[in-house]
Amino acid sequence: PEPRSRTLSLGLSSSSRGSSLALTAGRDSDGNLLSADCSYDVTGGEWNHIWWSIATASDTGVMPKVEAMLTSDSVVFNADGTLKVTVSAGPATGNWMRPPAGRNFVLIFTAAGESGLAQQEPLPELKVAKGDCT
Repeated sequence: PEPRSRTLSLGLSSSSRGSSLALTAGRDSDGNLLSADCSYDVTGGEWNHIWWSIATASDTGVMPKVEAMLTSDSVVFNADGTLKVTVSAGPATGNWMRPPAGRNFVLIFTAAGESGLAQQEPLPELKVAKGDCT
């Protein structure tokens, strides 16, 4: 299959091929660049794919360097099935990831499934809300 691209309501762009789907976000829900000087809450519904991950990575172009990653095997969902991940320089309770130090960064969401499943399953609406900045 040919790669396809689409943009979600939060400016997340995706490119899919085969049985996986990758989305990147370099901006929060208000359109501001993601900065390591700020904290963020990433929230959304449960992903129904066989496996998925969310990672923070340096915004260096073609080959971003992953700083931290959570996977479907390691996250804890809220009692109502929603997901909350805190991205901040300092530790936070619950699902937490550190951004790359001292720079803008991107979030990378990857979902995998059986052949074609990643493209057929609906993607959760994800929000990236900026918290405090230093």
